[in-house]
Amino acid sequence: MANSAPHGKGRFHAERQNAICCDVLDAWFDPSPKAISAFLASGQVMRTSPETDGQGLIDSIGKARSLDPECVTLGAGSSEIIYRILPTLMGKGPAVVLDPTYSEYPFLFERDGIKVRRHRLHEGNEFAVRLDALAQDCADASIVILVNPNNPTGKAVSRRQILDLRERLPMGTNLWIDEAYVDYCPVGASVEKDACQIPGLYLLKSLSKAYALSGVRAAYLVCTPDQTSEFRLGTPPWIIGTSAQAAAAAAVQDKAYYEARWTESGSMLRTFACSLQSLDLKVHFGYINAVLVEVPSGKSAFEWASELATNGLVVRTSEGMGEVLGDRFIRIGLPDPSLQQKVIDVVAMTLKSF
Repeated sequence: MANSAPHGKGRFHAERQNAICCDVLDAWFDPSPKAISAFLASGQVMRTSPETDGQGLIDSIGKARSLDPECVTLGAGSSEIIYRILPTLMGKGPAVVLDPTYSEYPFLFERDGIKVRRHRLHEGNEFAVRLDALAQDCADASIVILVNPNNPTGKAVSRRQILDLRERLPMGTNLWIDEAYVDYCPVGASVEKDACQIPGLYLLKSLSKAYALSGVRAAYLVCTPDQTSEFRLGTPPWIIGTSAQAAAAAAVQDKAYYEARWTESGSMLRTFACSLQSLDLKVHFGYINAVLVEVPSGKSAFEWASELATNGLVVRTSEGMGEVLGDRFIRIGLPDPSLQQKVIDVVAMTLKSF
């Protein structure tokens, strides 16, 4: 069966080959011990159906994130929400996406025949998002997609900038913020609470990356209560299983554990990036658990990625992320601390062939 998603296709084949997988940005750390305990304990009730509407998990998210539960819609992972809800927000105008950005968005729009307008970011400006220029590209847009911090660049914009952008967008243009990695940013970057009050502002939050729950498939969307009510009508019952709900509810409430991991990740990322830079590589990084590495002259990204895979390291090329990066960059996810030196060694070894 063909994979309908544009990313993650190489990971599981690579695992069978005992490679180090740095192509998918799963967390390097384990879930909270409380989340693991809750998941295991749920086995005692696994034969029974979960709550139809997941209200217990919704209440846990509301309490942990200081959100009105009436503004929260659940989904079986962020991709499920993207594919189920995002198309319902489209009008006649184009969808504006950053270039580069998370490949799932342009893939979905183009698959469904929706015109995509790419707002090009520039390497000379460290791929930073200039909100004035972005707003100019959105004059006739149906929806604007802003992954914050952006994947694969790691660059972030502030809460104030996002709210300013929302005010500048034309009436009827929706603004969709994907905060899969926002917990790696300094405190106060999220617009979760704002999405509860501002019409046309939609906040998607995955629990996969920052909470180390990729296998659980749990996510939520925040928007005004009237829109939430509409989306809940279209949400299938029992969308998140008993064990997944238990693990997710425990995870979002274990603030101390995760804040320590997020801080540690930032420190590790800087060290990892510096190690790659010491190999005379040009490295971009920010607030996601990955680095974006420019391919030295002499090979394409595909050629280098293939050579790395042959030597036991699977990375991600920029295919599907847009046009700006071309075939000149690879993305390397932050590996487990015990594997970081091995990753550096493999990269260094392959550089000899350039």
